[in-house]
Amino acid sequence: MSRYPKDWKTIAHTIKEAAGWKCAKCGIQCIKPGEDISKLTLKERKARTLQVHHSDFQEVRSQKCEVRS
Repeated sequence: MSRYPKDWKTIAHTIKEAAGWKCAKCGIQCIKPGEDISKLTLKERKARTLQVHHSDFQEVRSQKCEVRS
């Protein structure tokens, strides 16, 4: 049983789009879908990969999310 709803990828993508694909913590512009990453190192790709986290430390049921790289 997953802690995430079946449509989590869609939810996360929507949140990332709303944030303009920028990290809420440091403001870095992160990799957008379809962006050419062939010239980025693995370290750069990891640093610029945007993730959705729960800022209130609750499980996925919480709607209070933020994006961080």
